[in-house]
Amino acid sequence: MAVPYPSDELPPPSLDGYQLNPGQTFERSDLASGRAIQREGFGSVPTRAPVQWMFNQAEYMRFTGWFFHEIRKGASWFEGPMKTNIGIRNFKLRFRRMYQAVPSGPYYWIVSAELEIREHPVIERDWILYGPEYVRWGSIFDLAMNRDWPEQ
Repeated sequence: MAVPYPSDELPPPSLDGYQLNPGQTFERSDLASGRAIQREGFGSVPTRAPVQWMFNQAEYMRFTGWFFHEIRKGASWFEGPMKTNIGIRNFKLRFRRMYQAVPSGPYYWIVSAELEIREHPVIERDWILYGPEYVRWGSIFDLAMNRDWPEQ
């Protein structure tokens, strides 16, 4: 089981500069004629995400303690919240390289890192085949169900 990110003690990554960089899922071969052949590559590729946190002094101390002692200096996978195309959920993550910390004023630190999401977040196939309208109108459906559905 992956070590959990201490969400109850530390903030989630900031959305400033946040992006998802999916790994290559297909192979391409350029031909001498100028055409190309493409084929499916790997079924499961990691997604990279550059992230930033803003910590106060106590949070930064807690983060470094967690990083060095609980996830073995960043070598181990951990479970933490990430915003993706399927919403904010917990994913298995790990650091791709050592984080960088820059002071921001006398009391705060901006910590930058590149994380790797183990599985590329993709909606399940059945939703696309059999319920595309629920995907398209999911936010309205969710609002209606949570506001208008009687509690039991």
